[in-house]
Amino acid sequence: MKSFIPRELSRYIKSNLEFKLSDQLNLSFIHGRETCFKINTKKYLSVKGSGWIMGPPFSLNVNIDNIFLGLLDLKKAKKELNNYKILKRKIKKLNNFQKVYKILRLKDFFKKNKFTPCLLLRIIKSPYRLSDLFYDKNAKKNFILFFGNNSKKSFTIFFNKIINTILNLHSKNICHMSLDFNNITLAGEIVDLETMILTKNKNFYEKEILFVINTLFVLSKFLNLNYSAKDIAKMIKIKMRRKTYKVNYSDFLDKFTSVSNLHNKNH
Repeated sequence: MKSFIPRELSRYIKSNLEFKLSDQLNLSFIHGRETCFKINTKKYLSVKGSGWIMGPPFSLNVNIDNIFLGLLDLKKAKKELNNYKILKRKIKKLNNFQKVYKILRLKDFFKKNKFTPCLLLRIIKSPYRLSDLFYDKNAKKNFILFFGNNSKKSFTIFFNKIINTILNLHSKNICHMSLDFNNITLAGEIVDLETMILTKNKNFYEKEILFVINTLFVLSKFLNLNYSAKDIAKMIKIKMRRKTYKVNYSDFLDKFTSVSNLHNKNH
């Protein structure tokens, strides 16, 4: 199914921004229901819910999953917008997050399934996710635009940006809950905020730290760096010593590295 631009969005684009058709970017196989329009090299209008570009990445059934057509449910859009407002209240600087600012409601043609399709308008710095690095040559160019072409230095800058963001989130009792390779852009932004929750459950935070360790580990392999997951855990611990955060994962990271050592000895 091709992405579509309804009249409401067309009017919005014409009255607010100037686009060329060639500046429309259709994202990866995984994120095909998002269409991005280039404002400048480090700013894009992201339209979430614009229809699958290349088809869904896995088997879906319209009766049980409303993203079957690459559309976005109004309830999920409102959740993402509300979570963004929570972030604005709790975090002083939101440079490392997408900006969510408008919902365009579409015709209710899924009344039987209690599904109201809509478009969620967001501003992002990069139209690519980390997962795009592995199969889109333009993605690597985009990563270099933000973090440079020196692998070790690029990784260090990216590492500091993500870890600072996550630890500050956790300090405010906020957990993204789905922070994997697909929900971080190549500018180091956290996107898709509908999964975000307010919680004091330490288990959720520790699980998110594991997600981040895995994400950084995979990125290091892409950059041909010889970092293990244990190395990255140690780097996080060192960073927490150098800067005071309201959360502390030292004991958890010690347990993680101990388990990693035991695993390595048994293999």
